Amino acid sequence: MDNHAAMIPLVVRQRIGVYLRLMEDEGASFLRGLYLLGSVALDDYQEGRSDIDFVALACGPLDTADIRRLARVHDAMHRLQGPSFDGFYIEPGHLHRAPQADDRASFSLDGTFHADAVCFETNPVTWLLLSRHGIVVRGPAPVSLGIAVDPSTLRRFQIGNLQGYWTGWITSRAAALGGVPPDEGVDASILAWGVLGVARIAYTVATGGVASKTRAGLWALEVYSSDWHPTIRGALAGRHGEIDVVPMRLMRRALDFMRHVIADILESDGLSSDHT
Repeated sequence: MDNHAAMIPLVVRQRIGVYLRLMEDEGASFLRGLYLLGSVALDDYQEGRSDIDFVALACGPLDTADIRRLARVHDAMHRLQGPSFDGFYIEPGHLHRAPQADDRASFSLDGTFHADAVCFETNPVTWLLLSRHGIVVRGPAPVSLGIAVDPSTLRRFQIGNLQGYWTGWITSRAAALGGVPPDEGVDASILAWGVLGVARIAYTVATGGVASKTRAGLWALEVYSSDWHPTIRGALAGRHGEIDVVPMRLMRRALDFMRHVIADILESDGLSSDHT
């Protein structure tokens, strides 16, 4: 591992060790590189709540035997106790161009292995994260991989994510909360997912960088008015497991904050936010 290995939590090190042993037992010799992303790479890993995210580079196209090996490896990983080990397999040349929405890959998500399917994680944010923060387990340093990072492509992707996934998430969540008493409790992790998820996108759009959920929340406290601070602090507390439940009124306020952030970003790009 590279010189960032010291920041890797013990449980993550152990999980990686299991994965590499399983790959060796399967005779999977096609692995050219393995890189950690996500909360591990951004020093925001939360034990018991975070997954382990990776990108694996294959020496060439994966054949049927390779796919079967990977399916067995990830099935075994899923059955063994530990955090989810989520990631995808691509050839190094794929990093030389901006990823497309319909790109396909072999990948594991939430313990389920997909042999060949459209993979959301092959996106401009992942390329940026790998290039700037990826932790080397095996293979060359990310700086030598020729990763295509384009600011305009990154911005378009993030805005599309706001208009698509996050706008839909707000709408469905607001519908689910309709008529629920304001003091009724809601899972604090839901608050954290929404508020910090949108804050991360706002951070990237504003700075061109990539932030952990915690860093994005702290940044949001600096950028947005104090009226929103109780909501943001609640999200951070939920992220770190300091609270388990928040009142429904705070969740509704969180949806207002998310709408505000999205509208602000879309307005800055001359786009309508009426549908949020």
